[in-house]
Amino acid sequence: MFDNLNTNGRADGNRPTRPLGAPDGSIADREVPLDSTRTAPAVHAWLDGDAPAAAARQGSAREVEFWNRVNAETDRRRHMRTPAHVQARIMDSLPESTPRAVTSWWMRPLSLSPAGVLAGAAGLLAAGAAIGYSLLGR
Repeated sequence: MFDNLNTNGRADGNRPTRPLGAPDGSIADREVPLDSTRTAPAVHAWLDGDAPAAAARQGSAREVEFWNRVNAETDRRRHMRTPAHVQARIMDSLPESTPRAVTSWWMRPLSLSPAGVLAGAAGLLAAGAAIGYSLLGR
């Protein structure tokens, strides 16, 4: 059986009508140039704490204002409180007991009783004696 894996999402398996490489008009597939959005090195130094804001402002005041607004909004959101009714719903949805993690059989702890260990040792000794006797008896 031959399956056409190059269907480009079409159920009938036909090739698309437009030639390859031609723009299809969808916005999601367009490339966004990043050259115009480069941040100045002085702004990077200011954000890292290596330079004062005044030095970064000389290079690009617009970017400094943007990051000041980002910092202010982040600080404002950091101090926001969850409303009481939302917090109560979250707490009510949590399970009463802590769920156990499923562990594989080889990761579980092994516990043996002394009687089981003695029985296993006796069985291994008997098996070894039987194998040794059969090898010497030939």
